[in-house]
Amino acid sequence: MVLNDLLTLFGFLADGRAQGAERLRRRDARELEKLLQGLAPNVADIGRVMVWCLDTVECAVDISRLVLDSLTEEGLDPMQRSLRLCVVSDILHNTATIYRQGAIVYKREFEHELPGVFEKFHVLFQGERKQPLVRRVLQSWVDRSIFTAKYVKGLEASMLRGVVSAEEYLRPGVHLPESLHVKLAEWQTQHFSQLEKICKAQGLNWDVQLSEKAQAMSGRFPEELRKKWLLDRLLTYELYVQETRPAPRGPPVPPVRREVRPDPELDGDPFDSDDEDYAALVSQDTMLPATDPNTSF
Repeated sequence: MVLNDLLTLFGFLADGRAQGAERLRRRDARELEKLLQGLAPNVADIGRVMVWCLDTVECAVDISRLVLDSLTEEGLDPMQRSLRLCVVSDILHNTATIYRQGAIVYKREFEHELPGVFEKFHVLFQGERKQPLVRRVLQSWVDRSIFTAKYVKGLEASMLRGVVSAEEYLRPGVHLPESLHVKLAEWQTQHFSQLEKICKAQGLNWDVQLSEKAQAMSGRFPEELRKKWLLDRLLTYELYVQETRPAPRGPPVPPVRREVRPDPELDGDPFDSDDEDYAALVSQDTMLPATDPNTSF
């Protein structure tokens, strides 16, 4: 039993096969594509696709790639792209709350690929990047602890801010906060494999894909190009965090104290039976009736 639990934890079935690694049949792939293309902005449609994916969890790897590829499909309007992201979110929320062997594969695959998807969103959403539906999806991942706040912040930065060049910010005359100069200097001393780990934790596109043409044009070794790629994204993240940090609050405003003036009649002296105020307060109607001392209650 313990061995089976360990295999499940690390993404393997009891017979040693990887979970969710079965091939998706073409017929099933076409059915999923049709479901995604017909999405309407309602909970029922999104839930239908989510259930289909969880019912076919043995092909989770192929399904994850198909769903994620559909997010960056050319020609989609912003609403359709956002709805497909809602499908991803619905799958994530349900794999976190139900136990189904292999369902956790979806989270692993999405966590690996989403940074690259959100970096493409920066171009695909163009002038409509501030999508309220996308914002709500990201916030739900933080609220339900699907991903860490740092990871989600990286996705947000990739979508809303273009990748900057770390080399440009190191040139003389280019302003960069001192704290970021220190971080950038520290990152430059680290191996690119360590920078990859930092990017992964911060939801940044760490999977460097360099074409042979790009390598030939740069005249650099692939390791140097990988490091530059990662440094650019780490700096972009830090700049975005600083730009979106809430403004510090000013000192608390002390409460306004109103001056309370005592009633001039409050002089500390006892009421006199001849006093008009006493007579008004203790009228015949409000006084207790006299009782006979011999009367028992």
